[in-house]
Amino acid sequence: MEAFACGEIGLDISYFYQLTPREFDNIAKGYRRKLDRDERQSWEQTRSIMFTIAMPNLPKTKRNMKITEFMPLPWEKQKKEIPKMSREELNQMFAKWDKLEFKKQEDGQP
Repeated sequence: MEAFACGEIGLDISYFYQLTPREFDNIAKGYRRKLDRDERQSWEQTRSIMFTIAMPNLPKTKRNMKITEFMPLPWEKQKKEIPKMSREELNQMFAKWDKLEFKKQEDGQP
């Protein structure tokens, strides 16, 4: 813990020992967010450079593509849309679950 706090984060050892666990946790979370932000920025810069270099060599049909289509990054992926269920479908699902629970209780399963 000391190596991370004093080496990686750069806290003074006396300051580290004065921190409460919650204070240190907040500092560690902030440090991790900073590292993630720096890594994302580095990847986005790399993608911009690659896109600029590749653009003249792309076929004319692909020259209008967006940079995010050229090289999508993991944090830019669209979240899957959860399908909406009707009230009747929900009631059927809950009834099915109730039957399963009732069967477990009859069998003596927890």
